[in-house]
Amino acid sequence: MDTKGLGDLQDILSRWQPWLPPKQDQAFNQGGAYVFEGSRVLFSHHDPSTGSHADFQKLLGTSLTMLDKECDTSCELPPPATKA
Repeated sequence: MDTKGLGDLQDILSRWQPWLPPKQDQAFNQGGAYVFEGSRVLFSHHDPSTGSHADFQKLLGTSLTMLDKECDTSCELPPPATKA
């Protein structure tokens, strides 16, 4: 077992403090996922509760469909590194 990693974790956790939001209602803020094309919303998901997440396949599919419309066959993700 890698004891160095465990020591790092113990060191960090000994200094960790929970974050308390300044306003009580901020504790209920959730996340979401959005895909935009300019000002048009192509995909929208608001997490209604903790542990709720956007359907990744739909999110990725929407993003890639949009990318396909904008790119020719030379598009790459991530872009190729430029040679010096």
